[in-house]
Formats: sequence, C-alpha cells, structure tokens
Amino acid sequence: MYGEIKSGNAPILFETFNSAMGTLKKKGYTKMQFFAVNGKRPVRLSEQTRQFAFESLNHRYGKETCATPAVAMDDVEGFAAMTELEKYDAGIERIVMEAPLRICEGEKVSGAATLGNAIYHRVPITYKGKAVFSSVSHLTIDFETVLKKGISFIRKTA
Repeated sequence: MYGEIKSGNAPILFETFNSAMGTLKKKGYTKMQFFAVNGKRPVRLSEQTRQFAFESLNHRYGKETCATPAVAMDDVEGFAAMTELEKYDAGIERIVMEAPLRICEGEKVSGAATLGNAIYHRVPITYKGKAVFSSVSHLTIDFETVLKKGISFIRKTA
C-alpha cells in the first residue's frame, strides 16, 4: 500500500494531507457522507466516528504510521552477536520505549501500530538499515463478545 518512507519525508506527507483536506473542506466535504441508490442513508454513527472514518479513508493514519518506519538497533552494543531471542527482546524493549503513541480524540478503544514497517509484516526494528525479523498479523476471534460483554466475562467463562 505505502512504500517505505524515511522520517525526513514526514513534513511533506503532512503538508500534502493537510492541503488535500483543506481542498475538500473548501468544496464543502467536511464530514463523512453516506449515500445509497435512493438518496442519503440514515446517520447511525456519531459525528466523531464519522470524522475518524473520513480521516482514515483519506490516509491520515497510514501516512502518520509511515512517517516513523521502525526503531533502529544500530547503537545497541553487541547486537549482531546476540541470539535471535535476545535481538527480539531488545527490539521489543526499544519499541516500547520509543514508538510514537497515538490516541485519537473520542476513541473508545485506544491502541495503534504506529511504526510503518509493521504494515509490511515486519517487526519494526532495523539494524544497519535492514529489517531484522518478519512478523505475522493477528486475528482476534470473537472480538465482538469482548466489546459487548467485557474481558471479565471472557475470564469467567474461559
């Protein structure tokens, strides 16, 4: 979807995004609009949710994510000599300490993968400019139950 973007390009991306959003707003497209064959659909989602969807569909969060592709491990003494598990542990610790946080206004559940290389199924750590590990996406089975009944319900019934 997105190519690898070096951090130095982030201002250009945000300027382009802001320019595009400004153009849409000038044309009156300030909110997410939903249409059906026979006209406008009823609005069932909150204004905040529709705005979040509008921004998401216009690549705001993808561009923000690509602005910081990974955390570098080049300064970790002895990294090349570490075992794979030690490299992974050191990388995860670095991610926890340095990855950008993103909490969007009005979000009911917060959490985002904010390092761009994760989009390409890589653990977002690099050594000498190259990805260290590939990764696998995840699937949360029956996420709807967690949202409707909560984690306490899952623990009681597990």
